[in-house]
Amino acid sequence: MKKLSIAILKTLFLICIIGVYLCTQIVVGTIYTVIHVFIILFKGNALATLNTEDLTQELLQAVLGNMNLIFIISGVISIVLLFIIARARYETEYKSIQSNLLTTETTYGLLNEENKSYSSLNRMILDKFRFKRISIKEIPLLVIMGVSMQFITIALLEVLYKTNKLNNAFEKHEELMKGFDGGNIFLVTIAVAVLAPIIEEVICRGFFRVEMRGINILLYVFVSSLAFGLMHMNLLQAIYAFPLGILLAIAYIFIDSIWAPIILHSAVNFTSVILSKLQQYINITETALMVIQAVSFVIVILAFVYYYKRYKENTYTNQALL
Repeated sequence: MKKLSIAILKTLFLICIIGVYLCTQIVVGTIYTVIHVFIILFKGNALATLNTEDLTQELLQAVLGNMNLIFIISGVISIVLLFIIARARYETEYKSIQSNLLTTETTYGLLNEENKSYSSLNRMILDKFRFKRISIKEIPLLVIMGVSMQFITIALLEVLYKTNKLNNAFEKHEELMKGFDGGNIFLVTIAVAVLAPIIEEVICRGFFRVEMRGINILLYVFVSSLAFGLMHMNLLQAIYAFPLGILLAIAYIFIDSIWAPIILHSAVNFTSVILSKLQQYINITETALMVIQAVSFVIVILAFVYYYKRYKENTYTNQALL
């Protein structure tokens, strides 16, 4: 019964974490909408002359046209809020660890090697979320993997489009993407390729891994990936974000650093931005695209095989040292 209660509380906590991220975007978007209404009034435009449909359309276009700015503001706020929540959530554990270490040192004259000593609560949080340095030499491979994963995503979208069963979802997705991709390239990059990967990976890979510690690793991969898909609040995005989330979660486990899924996620999103900007200048033939997608598929498979072997070798080495 106690384990069930703990599981329920952790589930509610994770839902709240996602809620903070989504609600922050809604609140910032709402504030922007209200400000835009006042701007209309200040300019002397008579709202009475606009019917409800026209006014709604104008406000919608205003919000979509500034999606990147809205996301950047809400993203920064989200990072601050998530950091505050993490400190509040794990402060008791930190104090307990420090107390145990102090007791062990006082009693036996040495620190228990099974426990870790943290210089601060912030250091413990970074360690729990696995903010470990990765080799600079590893970054190019992760970037190539991310680019390849985006081309695989495009292939999945093409298959879904040909089913003719998600036309409405494709229209909504295209409208949403125009809001992000159609703006200033600098703002788009900050919003989509920097803030979104950091926040979403900290939530779906970081918080979920910490809270689901001790649970079957496959269940963690499935649940965190499902949450990653659903938190996009868009049917089409949820469909392709779920398998993408699985790959990101596996990379997090194999490489044992949250920077790995962050870099992969960033490369995926940035590739999407670049392709949307270049599509009016470059016409890729269907055959060429199929070749690129096939090569991308092979690259991703080989890369994950490489990381899996390295993960198993490191696991074997660590067990041998114990």
